[in-house]
Amino acid sequence: MATDTITKKQIGFTLDVFKGVPPGKAYMQHYQVKTMGAADACASRLLKNDRIKTYMAELRKPEVDDTIMSVKERKQRLSQFGREDITNDKGTLIRHGNILAIAELSKLGGDYAAQKVDITEGLTELLGQLRGKAVPQITQGEKGEETDGS
Repeated sequence: MATDTITKKQIGFTLDVFKGVPPGKAYMQHYQVKTMGAADACASRLLKNDRIKTYMAELRKPEVDDTIMSVKERKQRLSQFGREDITNDKGTLIRHGNILAIAELSKLGGDYAAQKVDITEGLTELLGQLRGKAVPQITQGEKGEETDGS
């Protein structure tokens, strides 16, 4: 769809909504209205416009770019790297590249378990400083439950 079938204001409004701006606010930025209620009503009507819906659908389409490898291509290429026999001047196999390729393939495949992040580290001390007094240290118990160190 060519964007010449909708106005510049409509394009700006649609792009803002596509970026996550609330429709009423986006409408107020591109059109002169006196109240947010009027802007919300007008934005709702505009979003039902067939030309706007078509333009929004175009914005949501995944971009196809032949210069960017697809996930399948990346997996195939990394698989080639993982299987390559690379040797140094003395004929010794070098596996560092293979291991990195296999590790990257594992990441792409979601083979690694999610990592836990301890957000309590330093938090107790900081809270104590903010309160102006010492507070008991919070630590992780055996099953992940928090304890107050007593």
